[in-house]
Amino acid sequence: MSSIVSPTSRLMALVILASSLIALDLFMVASTGLLGLAIIVFILILRVYVVLAQTVLANIRVITSYDGIREGDPLKVAYTMCNETVVPIAIVELSLAYPEYLKIIEGSPGALILIPPRGCITYKTVFLARVGKHRIGPLRAVLRDPFGFFKGAELKLGDILEVSIRPREGEVLRKILLNIARSTGLSKARRAGEGSEFYFTRDYRPGDDLKRIYWKALAKMRLAVREYERESMIYTLFLLLIDKSMLYGPYLNTPLEHISRIIAIVSRHLAEKNDWINSIILAGGRLQIGIPGRGRRGYVNIINNISSIDYMSIMNDRSDSENLKALLRSTISTIVSTTPRSPINLIVIASLDNATSVASELKHLQYLGKFTIHMFIPIPHLYGLEKISPFERAIYRIKTFSDTSRAQSIVRDIRRTGIRALAVTPWDMATRIIARIERMRV
Repeated sequence: MSSIVSPTSRLMALVILASSLIALDLFMVASTGLLGLAIIVFILILRVYVVLAQTVLANIRVITSYDGIREGDPLKVAYTMCNETVVPIAIVELSLAYPEYLKIIEGSPGALILIPPRGCITYKTVFLARVGKHRIGPLRAVLRDPFGFFKGAELKLGDILEVSIRPREGEVLRKILLNIARSTGLSKARRAGEGSEFYFTRDYRPGDDLKRIYWKALAKMRLAVREYERESMIYTLFLLLIDKSMLYGPYLNTPLEHISRIIAIVSRHLAEKNDWINSIILAGGRLQIGIPGRGRRGYVNIINNISSIDYMSIMNDRSDSENLKALLRSTISTIVSTTPRSPINLIVIASLDNATSVASELKHLQYLGKFTIHMFIPIPHLYGLEKISPFERAIYRIKTFSDTSRAQSIVRDIRRTGIRALAVTPWDMATRIIARIERMRV
């Protein structure tokens, strides 16, 4: 019993008071002995209750749940504690274990609760969801009696929730990409599908897009729609190399989160063209190999791979350049063994710190003949400028001109190895990637 319940400093003061009252009665100074004994009995009864309540709390039934899977949406976490006994549990101090990089927008990370007999109580907290895998929980619970004389040992209630958050796609940016693709996609597959060139007309069917209606056919009292010629299929492989530098920046607008949204939008665009797509992510010293797929299936696989990026493993990563090179060699062997023989667009996104090392390892893929490597290097100090005025943005760019010059210097060194490298800003990364891919469509 002593191991699960311990006294507090308040109890020591109460015991001294009870002893003093009994001593006064023994020396016949005052008739306070019964009061002192009553306090001692009260302490013993209170201790028995705390031990009993601690035992009930340790075996309480806890139901965990969460709601929210998309970036930027409220991520609601709930722990429901059900007391199936007739013993009330009061008072319980709760504190939720959660990663420090998540922001609470509603509720509190701690609470004081009373669990009624044969009843349930729910603790809820709402986070602002950000892309990747996060571990939330368990609840740390410490039982105290209502007077604060005894304290129970810390208990862990509930399970650890592993939450995978998907990136959110910007609809405006997606429409811009569609316009770029229509102007650069010139090769066709000799069959109807997604494309920009007129193929034939057919009768209207319920559910057809109204934008495709061929209005001139109404002159012949016929409702028809236009079909376009499908553009030829290509194979695109995304290789993301994520390090700690991509985690810094405004909430929901770090390089990692921005790149995740870009990859989601680009892969959805390629999926609508029925292309083969896949992703490989190197983050936190781990290699996440996606499952290649065509069209919608490939898009879903890429989204699932992105939502499995573990923030905590990236923050705790202590690997050096030699470990990075070893992982890159393993990545290269995986790429060679899992990709088809057809020409492949390899889209590489790496940070400024790792770009040179990555390029020196990937250049060996050039010799195989089937890989066309495009490396995109985001400029980190340009993230988060959307929230400041245009004048302040211009001043900031002048002050960080040396960092931009360093990025351009790294790009020139990489291009000498034969890899098509480009330093990109947050505003033009998506359009640059789509333009490069559509240029390679044959």
